[in-house]
Amino acid sequence: MGSKHGAGYLPKREAGRFEDKQGGVGQPHRRWSLHGRDARQEMTLMDLVAIDFEASCLPRHGRSFPIEVGIASANGVRSWLIKPDARWRDWDWTDEAFALHGISRAQLNAEGHPPDAVLAELHKAIGSRRVFADSTIDSYWWDTLGTVTCRPLPSPIEHANALLDEWGSSSDTISAACQDANRLCPAMHRAAADARWLWTVLSGVNGRQVMAPKAPERWSTDPILAPFHQSVPDSDLSVIS
Repeated sequence: MGSKHGAGYLPKREAGRFEDKQGGVGQPHRRWSLHGRDARQEMTLMDLVAIDFEASCLPRHGRSFPIEVGIASANGVRSWLIKPDARWRDWDWTDEAFALHGISRAQLNAEGHPPDAVLAELHKAIGSRRVFADSTIDSYWWDTLGTVTCRPLPSPIEHANALLDEWGSSSDTISAACQDANRLCPAMHRAAADARWLWTVLSGVNGRQVMAPKAPERWSTDPILAPFHQSVPDSDLSVIS
């Protein structure tokens, strides 16, 4: 679907990627003005972070809280399990959500980290960079995390379509980037994997298909699951023609 500015939007992908997880298609929050400057030059891959959440359920199914958050950038991929806060004790948990992410309450209690510790790590990892998600509902879990910690969030979450709108990305370019990301990042329904997929799409649209370093296969109990890479190996690079 094209935007009113002539740019393409990310297409619906299976299992809800780039479709609002509440059922509707997510729309960009706003169009940023760069006062005539080249948006593609202004916004580089080093300036953005992709984020994704797994949650106890979808908000339409009850009071939903975040259970895992993952980020991906040019530096690498990181993910944290979130130990449920006491204030979420009576909130909802659905079998449908568990069937997708496979994270149990027992695992969260044993391996999860307190929300304030997770948010502190996210502050360090994100810094002042802009944060993008493939669904508007991620902002709900982002705000839920911030509210329970009583700490400011590093950055508001913007929908990825806002960035594509800035770049004036064509539907053909977006489609090609999505197809490459589907091939390079087939794993789904864990926060690190989904954030990696999104960052791979955005990097592909930006003009070079740079796949974020692979998330570890074993989910460690340490809050830093994968150290930020200083460089991306040549084997992880491919160019979109």
